[in-house]
Amino acid sequence: MANVIRPPQRLKKAERTRRSIYLAGPFVDDAWRDEMIAALDDLDVDVYDPRGGIWETAAVASLSPGAARGMLDWQLSHAVDATVVAFWLPRDVPAPTAMLQLGYLAAKRGGAKRGSTVIVGPTGEPNDLIREFSGLTSIFSMPTVADVVRGARYQLTRTD
Repeated sequence: MANVIRPPQRLKKAERTRRSIYLAGPFVDDAWRDEMIAALDDLDVDVYDPRGGIWETAAVASLSPGAARGMLDWQLSHAVDATVVAFWLPRDVPAPTAMLQLGYLAAKRGGAKRGSTVIVGPTGEPNDLIREFSGLTSIFSMPTVADVVRGARYQLTRTD
């Protein structure tokens, strides 16, 4: 059964023994995260779901630098540590934090320690740039939420 972890919860290093997935993207049109969690519920994995923190409210604009730093630290540390990172970047929705995370993880995959498997969607107009970026950085780009879910399940259940 999948173990869903939401902020501010953090697993200690000794507790991080299972494969894991981080669900990245803006907090708009959020049903894809619920679909992903339901699709992974039969697996023995940790699911890092960033929903549930103060940053989901309009108050995010007035956060003190310390609070914003804590929010970003939770997100980035879990994205970096996860076995798989699934991004859903809805068309025409600003997603600066998710785009920064995507760029960071793409650079990390290019290093000696490859890091997380990264899957991003949707592809197609106007996200063609994301598809092209993915092709240059060994990131998997998928056209639909169902494809992102299938890709994540595949990566989380691989035995090689």
